Amino acid sequence: MKVIIIQMKSLFNVMSSILFKSIFSKNNTMNLSFKKITMDDFEIADNLDKNNKSFIYGEVSHEDLSIILEKYNIENYTMLDVGSGCGKMVIYLSTKFDMNIDGVEIDINRYEKSQTLLELFDLYDKVQFFNDSFKNVYFGDYDILYCCNLVFEDKDNNLLYKKIINEFSGIFLLFEYDNSLVPYYKQKKKIKTSWNKNADIFIFQK
Repeated sequence: MKVIIIQMKSLFNVMSSILFKSIFSKNNTMNLSFKKITMDDFEIADNLDKNNKSFIYGEVSHEDLSIILEKYNIENYTMLDVGSGCGKMVIYLSTKFDMNIDGVEIDINRYEKSQTLLELFDLYDKVQFFNDSFKNVYFGDYDILYCCNLVFEDKDNNLLYKKIINEFSGIFLLFEYDNSLVPYYKQKKKIKTSWNKNADIFIFQK
């Protein structure tokens, strides 16, 4: 009996060590992956209009957005990241909250990077990425919508606002908005970004 207990304790210690190393490795990998932006992140895919400023790349602090979302009861919600880039925001939030998150990214190179992150963290049960335009995604399938739309062309922002009004019901977070969204405005927060350490993000509820 003592032998069995000793063996079980030994097995437990080994499994605990493996689990700890796995968690540490994932956290360390996340820190390394999420702290840097490489030059090719800014490159626009050849099949897209390189003069369209809607495709300009930038990153927003995933920690700051997580803190903002913690103020809301979003457990078991569904979320869409419009223009999900290399997927860092989606992956990070999916590890912080019990909800399913999709990302839509039109640039194939950034989309492929997000798929690499998804494979690395093995979050297929909570995360999906789509290589598509947001105009082809039905916003009504989600409870939360996030979009870093600050540099969007006017036509893209107008389409975004129209789809929110016509399809969406829930919490949405934007960096720019027009008068059509004023009735849903709730508050403004500050958030760190790759272009401004104190950028404005606007929170709405519809």
